Amino acid sequence: MPSAVSYIKVEDDGDDNFGADVGDDIDIAIYRNDAFPNKKISLGLSARYQPSWNGKEGFREIVQNWYGNIYKEDTHTKRIEIRVRHPVTQELLGYILFKWDDGLHGILQVCNFKASLCEAHFSLGGTTKSKNEKQAGQHGEGLKLAALASRRSPLNASVRFSAAGHYGNFCFDARKIFGIRITSPSMTTLRKIDTRFKNLAKAKTDRLLEPNILEDVCIEIGVPRPCQNDDGSEGKTSKITLEEFKKWLRVTTLIQPPSNMIRTPGGNLMLSDEFPHQAFLRGLLLPSNSSDRGSLSDIGQEARLIAGIWASAMAQEGAQKEDLVGKYVDLLRLLDGKWADVYLAQNYWSKATATLIWKHLQGVADQATPKLFYYCDGEQAEDPKIITDYLGQTPTPLPKHPWKALYTRKFCRSPREERHHRFETLETINPESTFFLESMTRTLRACLASDPITKDKSFILVNADKLGIDAFYQSSKKQWKLSQALFDFDSAHETAYCDRKDDDMKGERTCGDDDIFWCNHAVLDIWGKMIDGMDMKDMPPDSNTDALVKQKKAWLKGKIAELLPTMLRRLRISRTTQPKELEVSWELGESVSVLKYSGRKLKVTLHEYDKCSGASEFLLRQEDSCNCPSDTIKITTESYTFTNLNPSKKVGFLGNDHGSDDSEDDEDARFTTTLYEQSSEGRIGAQPIAGAVPASQHMSPLQAGSTQQLRTPQPGGLIPPGVTYSKGTPIDSSHLTLTNLSPENREWCTAAEDPGVFIGIPKHRDTDARLRQPRTHVPVDSDTDTDSHSQPSGYSSYVPSSSGASKPAPAVDSRSKVLRGDMQNLELQFCSHVVARMFDKERLYHTRPFLQPVDPVAFNLPNYFEIIKKPMDFLTIRNNLKNSVYTNAEAFHRDAWLVFKNCYSFNFPGHEIYEAGEKTQAWFGRLWEQKNEWLQTQGMQYIKSRKSRTLALDSTATMPDPILSPE
Repeated sequence: MPSAVSYIKVEDDGDDNFGADVGDDIDIAIYRNDAFPNKKISLGLSARYQPSWNGKEGFREIVQNWYGNIYKEDTHTKRIEIRVRHPVTQELLGYILFKWDDGLHGILQVCNFKASLCEAHFSLGGTTKSKNEKQAGQHGEGLKLAALASRRSPLNASVRFSAAGHYGNFCFDARKIFGIRITSPSMTTLRKIDTRFKNLAKAKTDRLLEPNILEDVCIEIGVPRPCQNDDGSEGKTSKITLEEFKKWLRVTTLIQPPSNMIRTPGGNLMLSDEFPHQAFLRGLLLPSNSSDRGSLSDIGQEARLIAGIWASAMAQEGAQKEDLVGKYVDLLRLLDGKWADVYLAQNYWSKATATLIWKHLQGVADQATPKLFYYCDGEQAEDPKIITDYLGQTPTPLPKHPWKALYTRKFCRSPREERHHRFETLETINPESTFFLESMTRTLRACLASDPITKDKSFILVNADKLGIDAFYQSSKKQWKLSQALFDFDSAHETAYCDRKDDDMKGERTCGDDDIFWCNHAVLDIWGKMIDGMDMKDMPPDSNTDALVKQKKAWLKGKIAELLPTMLRRLRISRTTQPKELEVSWELGESVSVLKYSGRKLKVTLHEYDKCSGASEFLLRQEDSCNCPSDTIKITTESYTFTNLNPSKKVGFLGNDHGSDDSEDDEDARFTTTLYEQSSEGRIGAQPIAGAVPASQHMSPLQAGSTQQLRTPQPGGLIPPGVTYSKGTPIDSSHLTLTNLSPENREWCTAAEDPGVFIGIPKHRDTDARLRQPRTHVPVDSDTDTDSHSQPSGYSSYVPSSSGASKPAPAVDSRSKVLRGDMQNLELQFCSHVVARMFDKERLYHTRPFLQPVDPVAFNLPNYFEIIKKPMDFLTIRNNLKNSVYTNAEAFHRDAWLVFKNCYSFNFPGHEIYEAGEKTQAWFGRLWEQKNEWLQTQGMQYIKSRKSRTLALDSTATMPDPILSPE
């Protein structure tokens, strides 16, 4: 048996019967010598070049020029014949002949008629096909590598060619360098061959399966020849086994085409099992390292070519179209496109191809129960849970690359996007009216109206229980969609603490005589979600960075948190026992003990309907004026009586009207109330929210001495802008405005100009009046009591018959000015406790950067003072408190907010200092939320120790921990 590397000895090939007749007019000797002038050609290939190649790869290179054939296997004669003919003339162009013996070992001949081969063709690139891109083998290395693969171990078969009157034996020299030894038959032999083939041509018979050494190129493999092994021993080369040769036939589709193949303009798609997991270029098998892949300039070109073949095949109409698309989708879902058929294919899909794929996937999804939902495998860990819990479908992963391709073409959505899309497309619902729902709705509308950023926005309710989404903001519509569950009492209190839910609110379906809305926590919860859903484009132009947007959102949340407790509740209007009088009463939203020392005042204005109703759509500010009566009183009086009124004028409130059945003649009334911010920029808490319980009634024409009772309305739905309503007799009505004024001329409203804001009148009292809802109001310029006719006011439908004499509420404690100063001291004491908590050891990990002034030199921040014009820190704030720099809590709060503003202005989102600022601000916010509760507790202690004129607070007292757990 030959060794791993053998080479053929020098031998005489002069008697081999190969030849061709080139005609008498050709000098055979000259022709022969010109083709191979040298007797030995070195190919420069070592025995270990391309070590993975064997006989199969060699055979592929030899037959790569062939196209179209007739395959014939005859076991009787022990021959396999493959004849290649011209497609039109049927002239024989060449053949492949394999003849085997009884031991199933044989010799292979591959012959190409009227072909050329010379010494120059054995150089790299030396080929007549080098400029023909439609032919395989443009590199000129195929024959050389084929001979090398066949000649060495394990095949160890001889390889010889005949061409141009010469024989060439491929062999190794003593240095094991591969080369060719050229030999030539004698001139006599060549002339005999020439004459023989000339006579066959004249007889016009079919060419024999025999090469003409002068005209043809023939490769012969497997002829046993003497050789010398590596160890110097004598041996012989091997024949080719029949089994091995049949394997070689699988390297091309030209000899035995596949039984199921779809032809397309870009190439052919083989669907049969004869050639599994294989790619062919021009009919020849392409191994992964084939140099012919160089004709495909890069891997993307190959992917584009294969994608084009599949696209053309799937686009063809036929019975197997759907099955073909299914096969392709299966390949996509296996191993994330590692198959050559789909590798990078998604980059070259046409819209039509992507549509076919998605249509097939949707068909499969629709047939499943529950329906399948495709998501990107490995993208988001929570995707399967969202699909199962909120979308109600079966999670079905798709590999990343095809899913992304479908996603970018808008065929599919991520689970999160689908969830929001379903929420966004939900239709508006009108849930059953309840006290809680109406109160929440009106309060939120007042919240929206309280700031210019949100005043032009609205919200609607949708049934989104299954989607698990509470709020979604649509910028194009300037509208939120809110889940109905947020407005259901039980749902809103599932996880929220509310000390009144069991006693006062739960189960109430209508407004009762004593109903008061206390659930500010539910409003703040929804408000926070609404603000979080807003984008940068919804903010003022100066909020043009993520940091500034966060600041503005925090400001909006904090503002409402400050204003909600100031909401006046249970606003009422009723007849007194005296003629020409109306009493207005309300209840306070804050602790009375705190309000006693706040110095706030309430401006009560009764507007003439005929004069002021036309201004209902506009904001009435301090610069606006009317001649309607008003008075300024202490807020703690909780009532005010207008006297000497003209019974012929219209009185009452504008609000939800569901008059009694015995009323006559409907009167339209526009439901338009909204709360707006003051013209000057205010601090958190500077603009109030108006409020009272939602049920409202209308007042009939006021008659002296009337004893008719207020009629109870049935709760109704929200009234949209511009809708007119009311039932019963013509209604004389007025607008009542309650304006709560602080010493800084801040406005504390009880009415609003937005549809359905939460001002309303509950059923109560013993008069003939059916009340309507109040509208807007205006602050005054002074914190002292003023003449009732000298100040600007809102608008009303009732005017007095005289100069506006009125009966004020009971006088206030004469010591109020002294107590007011003590109240400020109590608030500053609260500020000291907040600062102390900022220095807690367990919080130092986040708060440390803000507990002392920033040192730009130590931290190498040369531009710090260019960006931060007013530095601030909590050490400075603590010293300011000790040195009595702050006169009130608001000044303290401004500096505290400045700490966080500076942090966000100098640092970028994602920076550790920026994130520490967010956590510290959240901690500060939770502490500040305890202000009212803390003041009420400590204020009661102060009242008990009033004789000593000192606060009943131990210097070491600490503020109660917030209810929320720290992060």
